[in-house]
Amino acid sequence: WRTSKLFCCPTPHLLSLHPFPPSLPRTFFLQPFLPPLFLCLLFHPCSLHPCCPFPVHPIPPPAPYPKSSPPLRYLSGTPPLSIHSLPSSSCVYSQVILLDLNRSVGEACKEELDRKFDSANSLFIACDVGSEEQLKCAFKQAIEHYGGLDILCNNAGINNENNWEKTVNINLTSVIRGTYLALEHMNKLSGGKGGIIVNVASLAGIYPAPHGPVYTATKHGVVGFTRAIAAASKLAGYGVRVNTICPAFVNTPLLNSVNSKEIMGNYYIFKETVQKLIDHYGILEPSLIVQGLLQIIREEEMNGAVMRITKTKGIHFESYESTLIQPQLK
Repeated sequence: WRTSKLFCCPTPHLLSLHPFPPSLPRTFFLQPFLPPLFLCLLFHPCSLHPCCPFPVHPIPPPAPYPKSSPPLRYLSGTPPLSIHSLPSSSCVYSQVILLDLNRSVGEACKEELDRKFDSANSLFIACDVGSEEQLKCAFKQAIEHYGGLDILCNNAGINNENNWEKTVNINLTSVIRGTYLALEHMNKLSGGKGGIIVNVASLAGIYPAPHGPVYTATKHGVVGFTRAIAAASKLAGYGVRVNTICPAFVNTPLLNSVNSKEIMGNYYIFKETVQKLIDHYGILEPSLIVQGLLQIIREEEMNGAVMRITKTKGIHFESYESTLIQPQLK
């Protein structure tokens, strides 16, 4: 593969992703665990993806893909905080577009990328991904610039029970909007070539979290919406696989929100309860979420599956009772 695109939204860290096998679709989009600060578009030919939301140890690059293989266009979350070391040998580097509400952080991220890669391979655009207009413009610019979209991962998220409208907008509305924007380009019924969409939720999308009723509602919404879209894709023949990842507590700045009375409002009284939950479930390192993300992308027969990631069981899948009889399209 000569190039692969990564278009992403805000995340707390940077990840190097192993390239996807030729059997996979060619684009990926992800929105991160933090407020909508970043969007990043990455092109990657035959080595590690230099821009993604979580820090992991570099993986040795595989043999180059055949030159005849189509490019992988990958949309995913980017790191405002740090860019971890990437291998500089035997790699063909990627082209990246970064979108962030925080201009200084975005420009710093690009500068760090420029130290690793040719400056022509990255671009920063200031953007608030919580804005419908700005997100649509970002998709439009990315697709016009790189010619398509193959994998989308929505993982932007915040926790703010006081400003619950903002929490709904970032955690749920932006995920729905991002999914629909991706489907406009992936859906085979409208001339697309298919693809993969991964929406990151939380264990709060499976179990109720009394310290965060609105956060719980948004994550349940992500799980339900994703499963329904996956069923619609299968029934109608979109050619798009849609999945959800539900991690437990992850070692990101989002954890600190429960210690803020201004953010938690009336639910600040559950601060000690949250700590007990953290002690029970443990804290996951972001690299494990990355492993889950890569695994679910490779699981070609798992449309609609909900991946759980916990400290005790690691990566596994949620089991649901038999679904209702689905209508057959004529």
